[in-house]
Amino acid sequence: MKRALVLGLVGTGILSASIVRAQSADPTIRIGVGAADTFAEGFYATELGIFKKNGLQVEMHTFTQGAAIVTAAAGNAIDIGISNTVNLVLAIAHGAPFRIIAGAGMYASKSPTTVLMVAKGSPLANPAELAGKTIAVTALKDLTEVGVRAWLERNGIDARAVHFAEIPMPQMPAALARGTVDAAVIGEPWITSSRDSLRTFATFYDAIAPRFLIADWFANTTFIAKNPSVVGRFVEAVNETARWANAHRAESAAILAKWVKLDPSFVASMGRCEYATSLESSELDPVLAAMATYQVLDRRVHIDDVAWRGRP
Repeated sequence: MKRALVLGLVGTGILSASIVRAQSADPTIRIGVGAADTFAEGFYATELGIFKKNGLQVEMHTFTQGAAIVTAAAGNAIDIGISNTVNLVLAIAHGAPFRIIAGAGMYASKSPTTVLMVAKGSPLANPAELAGKTIAVTALKDLTEVGVRAWLERNGIDARAVHFAEIPMPQMPAALARGTVDAAVIGEPWITSSRDSLRTFATFYDAIAPRFLIADWFANTTFIAKNPSVVGRFVEAVNETARWANAHRAESAAILAKWVKLDPSFVASMGRCEYATSLESSELDPVLAAMATYQVLDRRVHIDDVAWRGRP
């Protein structure tokens, strides 16, 4: 695993770096964020001055994917980051020095921002027809694969009868068009940008729960031990940011468009996630249970095994 982390750190995929500082005796927090709606709270907190209001000095780095943020944190390139729940819990379970400190982007069945899609002309009509087919996921044994496995089995299909292919999400629409894969797990903004060529096949994450954490904020345990007050204020800042973002969809869309360099009208038209305003067991536990059920982990873990709740 150490070798994989080192190799991954070489290609962490940093898109850009922005520095936001407020005068304080506290250390500068090196934060890893992602260029996606689910990971976007850092952009809002910066634009609104919420980090500064909480006395936080922030050095913010934007990455292309959550796995790269985990890798950067393992290599001590950042202190706090945000990542896919399954990737993060797997890293912790295998000894990575992290703790989850706050919830981030959520899945909600009433407004799904990640779905299973097929080409518009695909003959696939029901789950049973996926047996023997290939489904694209963002990474093997991550949340996307766990969710599809749960959905297949809920529909009476042995997930072992399906082939999973690891493909970066931006490349999935083209892979479906070529017929390289038969179905793909696709999230925003690619759902909206692919409306003319793809169709939704299933809201597969409902098989995990109608509401759960897709992503979480996490911190290096050494940084937590040395700076518990700073981490506590960071948690307060992102929870405040989440409450604002949930109530100000149009304003947050404009900020997201600016930071990820998309047309504001496009961002305003796409599905948007809800953000967790606190770290709740009920919103994390469905993912932890699914990880054990589908053998991503060899044991069942609970929130207190992976989270920091205001204690070193």
